[in-house]
Amino acid sequence: MTPVAEQTIIGLLDPSIDSDNMGDHIIQDAVRRELSEIFPAYDVVSLPTQRLMTRAERRRAKSCRHFFVGGTNILNGNIPFYMQWKMDPEIVALLMGRTSTIGVGWWKYQDRTNLLSAKIWKTLFRGSPISVRDFYTKQKLDEIGIEATNTSCPTLWTLPESVNVATEVSDSVVVTLTDYKRDVTADLALFESLRSIYETVYIWPQGEKDATYIEKMRLDVRIGSREVSWFDEIVKSGADYVGTRLHAGIRAHQLGAHSIIVAIDNRAIEIHSDTGLPIIERECVSDYGDAFTRRRPVELTLPASDILCWKQQIAELLDAD
Repeated sequence: MTPVAEQTIIGLLDPSIDSDNMGDHIIQDAVRRELSEIFPAYDVVSLPTQRLMTRAERRRAKSCRHFFVGGTNILNGNIPFYMQWKMDPEIVALLMGRTSTIGVGWWKYQDRTNLLSAKIWKTLFRGSPISVRDFYTKQKLDEIGIEATNTSCPTLWTLPESVNVATEVSDSVVVTLTDYKRDVTADLALFESLRSIYETVYIWPQGEKDATYIEKMRLDVRIGSREVSWFDEIVKSGADYVGTRLHAGIRAHQLGAHSIIVAIDNRAIEIHSDTGLPIIERECVSDYGDAFTRRRPVELTLPASDILCWKQQIAELLDAD
């Protein structure tokens, strides 16, 4: 029989551990908030997904009653050729049938899910409530026989359906670019548009290599610290947000700023399609000026009933164990 002390430990499978992307920290802030709300009596221990667990971490995992992984685009259909979530047979055995997701996403648009990927996801998630962050991810799991609830991303769950933003264009803007999705022509056009609107342009290098990419373009900008606290401080001082980093854009909304996400992949496009989160596609250069200066409340459509249903399911699951 499991000791009582061990029954009150939850394992958070945490992509922010050893991550080079500060967006993972924004996501995990939201995931931890939700877990503490649902399970106030439980301790939460963080375990890595970006690397294999150490021996000590595996021993710690054995004491966990259930595991959660949330927010990030950690799923894909091409294992073992692409694996954001690092695991081996021992880790799969530790997690199997005891792992739930909180608003996870699919890596990118993919034609099919191979047999190994399908087997691993079905093994890990068997019998557990699964929450995904967009309809596309739900479709991909449906295709392999895994029932999932589309709850959107937990970073959005506390936002009101109507987000009021500043009515006046700020004199400053904080910008993100993505080093692994480079398009120099489009990115230079973005900065040209921003320089015509804002007196001061700050850069937040959310990814480890973002600053190097920006420095190579020799732009007249101020590059800030990589800490989320630096980004928060600039936004709270009144700066607008424009950029290709999805969760920086959501963080700006959390802080009440005017925020436009420049969509460069499936993640922003799919969440926009489901919720109305404001985006502009990178190819729409001619629309940049209007998108950045237009001011109106952000109207979000969040799946409140599905979020509540998933929370109830997971609370009942642990109560029944």
